[in-house]
Amino acid sequence: MRIGVLTHIKFPVRAPFAGGLEAFTHAVVQGLAQRGHEVTLFAHEDSDPALNLVPMQAPDRCRHPSLSSNYVAEHHAYFKVMATLDDHGFDVIFNNSLHYVPVTMASVLRTPMLTGAAHPAVLRDDHRACRARWPRPFRHYFRRQRP
Repeated sequence: MRIGVLTHIKFPVRAPFAGGLEAFTHAVVQGLAQRGHEVTLFAHEDSDPALNLVPMQAPDRCRHPSLSSNYVAEHHAYFKVMATLDDHGFDVIFNNSLHYVPVTMASVLRTPMLTGAAHPAVLRDDHRACRARWPRPFRHYFRRQRP
């Protein structure tokens, strides 16, 4: 299976890890690859190149009168990746980015996207709108196995 993995771009995914998200992402990518999947990681440019890395680079200069330059740069970096994800021919995309752009753009992709459960609820109103349209979106995935 061809799997694309998105993570945040604040810190590289490499040892020594800046935190748990980087360690988790590294373990997931390595584990999937060891099981024979073709995994591509979209992450900080200084991440471990052994993880089949596609570097995400935030533009150096982004100016907006009411937003921080880091906010605008991250927005553009994720938007650029999301606009090209379908071109990679993935079977599925795992979003572990903690960013709002992949969540809000998932519906425009042809490729299915799974967002990690640790993703912050940054868009509570959008979440409510999704629940109104799909009242039980995770029912199939979290059904208990009966003995």
